[in-house]
This record gives sequence, structure tokens and C-alpha cells, in this order.
Amino acid sequence: RGEALARYAYDKMGLRTFASLAPADGYGQLLTDAFTATIDKLGGTIIAQQWYYPGTEDFKRHFQTIRATALATAPPDTAVLNAFSRRKKEMAETGQRTLGSQDDEFEIPVRSIDGFFFPIYEEDIAIIAPQFALVNLQSTLLGGDYWYHPDILRSQRRYVNGVVFFSGYYVNETNMEYIDFRNRYRIITAQSPSALSVMGYDLGNQLDRIKKAGQLQDGRIADFMQNGTTFQGVAGTCRFSADVHVNRM
Repeated sequence: RGEALARYAYDKMGLRTFASLAPADGYGQLLTDAFTATIDKLGGTIIAQQWYYPGTEDFKRHFQTIRATALATAPPDTAVLNAFSRRKKEMAETGQRTLGSQDDEFEIPVRSIDGFFFPIYEEDIAIIAPQFALVNLQSTLLGGDYWYHPDILRSQRRYVNGVVFFSGYYVNETNMEYIDFRNRYRIITAQSPSALSVMGYDLGNQLDRIKKAGQLQDGRIADFMQNGTTFQGVAGTCRFSADVHVNRM
């Protein structure tokens, strides 16, 4: 998935320079490595990478380091610096807040990072998103699986508008097939279906198709599913392949 997002960002969105902030664990490491390796292969540039540990709430140091690296790589043009200098002078003359405050530190926008990859957990989005907005990094946000959380995205929409992220599944909740499945699931279980419920239902239906096709013998299930067979489920169209471990559709 990290590779797929990198290719989409580079090929489809035209982004060329990138930075990342990821949790320092297996999930963050694997996704970031796959993403950055693909960007390198495509000819893009990774300007900066930062890592954080569970429980971190203050990301100022992380973003300061990324800003400094980005500014060293591509300093702001003279017009921007002159405008900033004039603003500082005007503030000093009118007795406004002293220069060198946290707000002044991030006054100059950084535009040299096209895409910023955040393979972060859903509980970290509400902490990181406003801090990212504060530091004035003018980048397109790129996310991972845990960004597929509509309630969090709605609550943080002023900070994350335009984010592009991947997900292992997508459910159109207005689709009649999904509505029928959801209603039957609720009747049986007295609760709403989760993502795993939907994927389990789709997989069960696919195994039923394989059985009816006469392929349900030892060693034949994997062969049957890896030969490019496409099937339509509640979570969308899915196609397995022998060489890639993500949905090819």
C-alpha cells in the first residue's frame, strides 16, 4: 500500500518532493520504507523523515527539523523574505507582539515539500493535524489506513482538507447491497458491521464461489485466487495476484 500511494502521488498527482512523520514501530517503519523506496525508484526526492514514539503529543521539534531541512534545500525567494522583513519592521514600530515568538518562527511558508506522508494512527490525527497546520508547511497531505475514519476527518477538516490516503476497503453506505447486508447483520448480531465484518462476508462469498467452481481441493484455493480472478463484493471489486499482496483493483 505504501508503494501504491507513492506511485499515485508521483504519477497521478505530479508530486516530486516529500517528507514523512511516522510512528517508530513496525507499522510506521514498513509503510515509510515502502513509500520512500518507491519514490526514490521513480526519481522523486525525500527531503526529510521524522519518527515519534507512542504517547507523543508535542511535535514542534519534529516539524522544526523538517522546516529547517526544507528551507536549507530550497530557501524562500527574495520577495517572500522582503515581505517578511517589512512585516517584522511594521510590528516592531506599532508595538505588536515581540519578534521571535513561536508564531513568527513559522511565519515564512515552506513550499518545497510537495507531499507529506503521515502513516499515523487514528488517535494521533487530531493531535498532529493542527500542529502541522501551525508550522506553515504548504504540502499535500498523504495518509495511511487509519485515516479512513469519517468522524475524525470531519472534526479535523479545517486542517486536513484535501488529504489523500489508502485503505484496504471502501464501503459506499448508500449502495443497496451494503444496506441489505448491514440490515441483515444487525438483525443477527444486534450491532452494526465493522470493516472486518464486511471483508469477512466478502471472503466467505468468494470461497463459496470457489467451491461451486469445483476448486475447493487442497492447494487449489490459493492457485484459483492468485490467477487474477476478479470478484465483486460489498466492499468493492477485488482481484488477487500471486506477486502482489494488495488488492490490484
